[in-house]
Amino acid sequence: MKFDPLDRNFYKRIFSLYLFFALLILLFKNPIPKLLGLTLGLVMSLLNLRLQAKVLYRALASKNVRFARGYTLTNYFIRQFAVFMVLLVSLKSPYLNIFTTALGLIIVKLSFMLYGIYDSLLYIIRKK
Repeated sequence: MKFDPLDRNFYKRIFSLYLFFALLILLFKNPIPKLLGLTLGLVMSLLNLRLQAKVLYRALASKNVRFARGYTLTNYFIRQFAVFMVLLVSLKSPYLNIFTTALGLIIVKLSFMLYGIYDSLLYIIRKK
């Protein structure tokens, strides 16, 4: 069974937002640590989203409610620990920037929100 939580349009939007921030970062002094932090944050965010979708898919397919609740809760804490570790590594290492790592972690959420706003504006414009 092929599993993909997002379609290609979302990947394109996420990557275009990443490119926008990457080009913006190139304007700053010493952009390499910032770009590495942004890339690490984006990769972790995409991994987090994929794991979240897989856990949700498996929990919904489960017949046992207690198993589903425990499974989702355990995986939630594992994902949050992984995000914590990424931020900790970014904070401790001199070749990564913590702020751009945090920005990379929210790029997926930001692209979802911007897509929702864009769709709402298109709906309003078409309705008139």
